[in-house]
Amino acid sequence: MRLLILLFLLLPVLSSGQNDADIDQLALNAPNVSTRSVEQLAAYFVKNIPDDRGRIRAIYAWITMNVRYLDTNNSSEIWATPEHLDRQRPEQVLKNRTAVCQGFANLFQSLAKAAGLECQVVTGIVKNEDGEVMRVGHAWVAALVQGKWQLFDPTWSAHRPGDPWQVNTRYFMTAPEKFVLSHLPDDPAWQLLENPLTENEFRENEPGEIFRLVAEQSDPVFNFHDTLNVWVALDSVSRSFSAESRILQFNGSNQRVLFGLGQGYWGLFFDLRARLDSLADRAIIHENILVDTLEFEAQLALMDQYHSRARYLFSQITESTRAAQTERFYTPEDVAAMIYKLRGSMWTAVFEYQLKQNAQNINETSLSALGALANKASQAYTRAIRNINCNKLQSTCFEIWHNLSLAHLQLADRYSAYAQNLLSDKNASKYLKTAESTLKTARQLYQQAEAETRQLLSIPPPYAFVRDRLRSIRQGLFNLQESDIRVRRVAISAQVEAALSQTNRTPDIAKALTGKLQPIIDDLGELTLTIEDAVAELGADYCDVTLFNLHLEGYAMRFNLSSLFFRSALDLYKAAAEKNSVDVEKKRINTLTEKALASLKEARHSVDFLAKSKKVSSTSVEQRTLQINTLSKSIREFMAEL
Repeated sequence: MRLLILLFLLLPVLSSGQNDADIDQLALNAPNVSTRSVEQLAAYFVKNIPDDRGRIRAIYAWITMNVRYLDTNNSSEIWATPEHLDRQRPEQVLKNRTAVCQGFANLFQSLAKAAGLECQVVTGIVKNEDGEVMRVGHAWVAALVQGKWQLFDPTWSAHRPGDPWQVNTRYFMTAPEKFVLSHLPDDPAWQLLENPLTENEFRENEPGEIFRLVAEQSDPVFNFHDTLNVWVALDSVSRSFSAESRILQFNGSNQRVLFGLGQGYWGLFFDLRARLDSLADRAIIHENILVDTLEFEAQLALMDQYHSRARYLFSQITESTRAAQTERFYTPEDVAAMIYKLRGSMWTAVFEYQLKQNAQNINETSLSALGALANKASQAYTRAIRNINCNKLQSTCFEIWHNLSLAHLQLADRYSAYAQNLLSDKNASKYLKTAESTLKTARQLYQQAEAETRQLLSIPPPYAFVRDRLRSIRQGLFNLQESDIRVRRVAISAQVEAALSQTNRTPDIAKALTGKLQPIIDDLGELTLTIEDAVAELGADYCDVTLFNLHLEGYAMRFNLSSLFFRSALDLYKAAAEKNSVDVEKKRINTLTEKALASLKEARHSVDFLAKSKKVSSTSVEQRTLQINTLSKSIREFMAEL
C-alpha cells in the first residue's frame, strides 16, 4: 500500500484541458501595450479567453514565464521591511518583472481579481525537496475556478535560466492532498481538506505518512467549504479579521505566524496607501475626477486600523530576531504623517476639480470656496510635516511641498486674475478696496508658494519643474506690481479726467495731480526696465505680453501727465499775467513745459513699442500718434509765444 501511495505521488499532474498549450502561447505573446498595468493585462486575457479556467491558466503562464525570483535584500526575512513590501506590490512586480514569493502571489491575485475571479494570497510554511521545513515563510494563492477552490504556487513554478522554455504545471491547480505535502498554510481552511494537518504532523512526517493522514476519515469533518463560502461573502476588512482569528486559534503561539500576520496587515496598509495615493494623484493631474471625500476618509480610517492591528501583533513577538525586524516598519508618527499627507492630497484633488469647474467663473464666492479647500489641504499637510521624518520619507515630503506650492500658486493666479478683472471694469474706481484686498491675498499666496517651492530644492534630485515653478511665482509677483500701479492710477483717474476737462480750473489742481501721477509713472518705468532686463529668466513670451501691457498703460498715464504739466504751465501763466509777473514766472513755466514735452516723448516711445508689437491696429497707433503730435504742437506754440 505504501508503495502505491509513493507511485501516485510521483505521477505528473495531468492537463485538465486540451487547449492549455494554445492558452500558454496566447499569454506569452501578450503585446507590450497590454502589460503596462494590471487592468490592461487582465483585460487582454478576458477579451481573448472565454472561460475562468483558461484565464487563470493564462495568468499562471504569464507570471511564471515573465517574472523572475529576486530577493533584493539577500538576507533571510529582511524582505519584510516596508521598502521591500512596497516592491512586492502588483504594479511594481509587473513593472520590474522581479519579486519574491509575496510579489508573485500579489500579482497573481490582482490579475485574477481584475479578470473577475475570486482569489486569495495564502501564507504558510513549506518543505524543500529534501523534506526540510524552511525557516522563512512562503506565499502562494488559492483561486475559485468554476465553483471550486484551486491551489497555485507561481513562485515555485517560475521559469529559471537553463530550464526548457515551457510552462511548469507542477503547482497549477494541484490537488489539495498533494499540495499539502510541501505547503502548509497558516490558516487551516486553505488546506482545502476535510481532515487538515497540524503543524507538527506536517513537520514530522514523510510524504507517504502525510498522504495517509489526510486520507483518513476524521471526526468531526472540517467543513472548509462552509468556512470559505462564509468568508467569500464578507467584506475585505472582515475577511482579514476572520482569517486572523482562525490562524491565531490554530497557531497562536507561533512567532513566525504572528510576524506573518502583522506583515500581512502591513501589506494591506501599503496596498491601500498606494491605491489612495494613485487616486489622489490622478485627480490632481487630470482635474476631472471628483473624489468622494467620505469614502476616502473611511479608507484612511481603515489604513489606521490595519496599522494598529499590525502593531498589536508585533507587540506579541518575544523572539529577539523577529522583534528587531518589526522595528524596521513605520512608527506611529510615520503612519500619522502618511495619513495626514493623503488627507491633504484628497483636499488638493477636490481643489483642482473645483478650480477647473470654476475656470470661467472668477468671483468672490468661488475664490472663497477654493481658498477654504486649499486651507483644508494646507492644514492636513502641515500636520503631516510635524510628524514626518523627511530623511526616512523623502518622497512623501516632496509630494507635500509639491502639492502645497502648486495649489497656492494656482490660487494666487486666480486671485490676481480677479483683481485684474476688477481694475479693467469701466467702473473700476468702485472696486478699488476689493481689488486692493484681493491683491494682498494674492501676494501672501505667492509668498507661501515660493517658500514651499524652495523646500523642494532641498530634496534631490533638482527637478526642472521646480525652477519653472519659481519662475511662474516671480512672474505672478511682477503681475501684482503691475496691478498695484493700476490701482494707484485708477484711484486718481477721475480727478485727472476732471482736471483735464474743466474750462475754468481751480489753480494748482493740475500741479497737485502731477505730484500724484509722477511717482506712479516712475514705478511703472522701473518695473518696465526690470522686466526688460529679466527676459532670459522670465521667458520671452511672458515678457512680451507684460511689456505690452505696461506700455499700453504707460502711454495713457504719460500722455495725461504731459497734459497736466501743460495745464499747470497754463495755470501759472494765467495767474502771472493777471499780476503782470510773467517775466518773473517764465522760468517756472518753461520748466513745466519741458516736463510736458519729456513726458510726451516717453509716451511716443510707448506708442512705438505698441506699433512694433503688432498687437494693436494701425488705426489705433495713428490715433495715439495724432494725439501726441497735436499736444506737442500746442506746447511748442505756447513756448514760442512765451
